[in-house]
Amino acid sequence: MKVTAKHYAQVLHDVTQGKTGKVLELIVKDFVAMLSERHERSRSREIARMFESVWKAQYGAATVRIETAQPISSNLDRELKERFAHATIQKQVNPELIGGARLQIDDRLLDGSVSGQLSRLKSQLINS
Repeated sequence: MKVTAKHYAQVLHDVTQGKTGKVLELIVKDFVAMLSERHERSRSREIARMFESVWKAQYGAATVRIETAQPISSNLDRELKERFAHATIQKQVNPELIGGARLQIDDRLLDGSVSGQLSRLKSQLINS
């Protein structure tokens, strides 16, 4: 019986729960060695994609990217860390946004930036 990539991802997720540092490194090293022994290292990308879906199912989000015109406040930073405690949070300052923010949660994009609003307004005016 062939083990599915999702099953591998679920097992890897379960055994790495709460592990950090050298312990986590050793678990991943052993996992890769096991894939090699089974001649399944070529499936590592597929397993990584499935790992992300397992992560999302468990925690609700895997990656959160916030792009703002100015650096975010410490209050907003703390709120993001609390709200998305198990996600990777990426912050970027982009002055071209003019104001507001663009928030991407996994594959969903929420554009509340001034430049995004101006772009949508321009598009509506052209199409009217």
